[in-house]
Amino acid sequence: MLEKIKSFLFENKTEKQIIAKNTFWLTFGMIVSRSLRAIMIMYAARVLGTEGYGAFSYALSFAGLFGVFSDMGLSGILTRQIVQEPEREKTYISTTFFLKLIALVVTVSITIFVGPYLTNVAGIKELLFAISVLLAFDSLRNFAFSIARSKNKMQVESGGGIITDGLITLLGVVALIIFPSAKFLAYGYTAGVIIGTIITFFILRKDFIGVFSHFNPSIARTLIVSSWPFALMGLFGGLMINIDTLIIGWFRTAHDLGLYGAAQRPILLLYVLPGLFSVSMFPIISKYFAEKNMEAIRIRVEKAIAITMLGALPFLAGGIVVGVPLTVFLFSDAFIGAALPLQILLLTLPLVFAGTIMGNAIFACHKQKVFIVAYGSGAVANIILDLLLIPKYGVVGSAFATLVSQAFSNGWLWIYTRKMIHFKLFAPAKKIAIASLGMAIVCLVFSLFSPHVLVTIMVGGITYVSLLFILKEPLVEGLLN
Repeated sequence: MLEKIKSFLFENKTEKQIIAKNTFWLTFGMIVSRSLRAIMIMYAARVLGTEGYGAFSYALSFAGLFGVFSDMGLSGILTRQIVQEPEREKTYISTTFFLKLIALVVTVSITIFVGPYLTNVAGIKELLFAISVLLAFDSLRNFAFSIARSKNKMQVESGGGIITDGLITLLGVVALIIFPSAKFLAYGYTAGVIIGTIITFFILRKDFIGVFSHFNPSIARTLIVSSWPFALMGLFGGLMINIDTLIIGWFRTAHDLGLYGAAQRPILLLYVLPGLFSVSMFPIISKYFAEKNMEAIRIRVEKAIAITMLGALPFLAGGIVVGVPLTVFLFSDAFIGAALPLQILLLTLPLVFAGTIMGNAIFACHKQKVFIVAYGSGAVANIILDLLLIPKYGVVGSAFATLVSQAFSNGWLWIYTRKMIHFKLFAPAKKIAIASLGMAIVCLVFSLFSPHVLVTIMVGGITYVSLLFILKEPLVEGLLN
């Protein structure tokens, strides 16, 4: 029995087993690592209050906006090229690594030397150096993970993520206990990322043999040509995620930044879920594209979107019902103003979950230029709506701007993917929608008796799974068989 489990979790056999294994490891790693980091975030919010936590969230968003240039899609391109050209693995790793280092030097320099002139929020400038170092090492860690992904070894990414987030939590909490300030929280956070990155590189040390001796100028030119759409895509994507916080920082107070950071944090955590599944599928779809088998891609994309709806729709329905008590439970009464923007941001989940799967399919098929239009339209819509709504409506207006911008960007991805592989979007998710609605009604009724919010969530989860079985949802039956 133990040998079978070991074989399933650590060996690559059939396509179905590889996807299941990779998804398991990434999901397991995400649940453990994000749970650890959530502990630190909730503790930090209580210690620092809305203003201190707002300053820290602003610094992360500020660095995240510049951080899009630290990768430019190189990690994803590396995974794709190793899968499609395994005989040139060493050359791709070495050449991509050199380009990555150049991008990091430029990004960190801009963050440190230009960043202080682009913010008016008190206390941010003293955080920028630590955050820029965090950005650099986190980007290097993701580069290492891209190599593991190319070999379908997601257990490495899972373990590396758990170790790093465990260190972040430990050092962040210790920093807050000794010196309760946003600055020392940033120091603890950064130290955790540095140590986690070093450990990840040690685990993958064999893959980096010869990393300084296989640089190829012609491959570098090819990678740069392939990556420029990702540079724009990363800029637009970074704007969509981080521009809300930056504009709030210009027009509103650190208190508002704290509220929006609290509302945004659980949503960004949920955005990770479809990425885990799509990363597991990416090498498979890349292989089918190399074989020109578009029908196989269509079948897998359609099923993958339906599977992601298993998570998106219940999170949406249940989150709207328990939004207020859940916000208070996670962050304290001081953050109750984050509940409404949280509920608005939950409406983006079906859009982002489906869009993530479609985006990976587009990327695997070498159509990355589509992202420029998709994310560009979303970023422009987001900036315009932020400037119009944030001065008057604050964090609620920002949440609405994010919802509209996600509709723009993911709607364009849907239009293009439909043309490319002619798939059906939400047709297979009807029973999932019915089960989610039923769960929301039960949660609403149950919450009238004023139990603890976690009890309501547990009852909702049991109700949802039970309804899926009653409705004989084929995806659930397929996962069990």
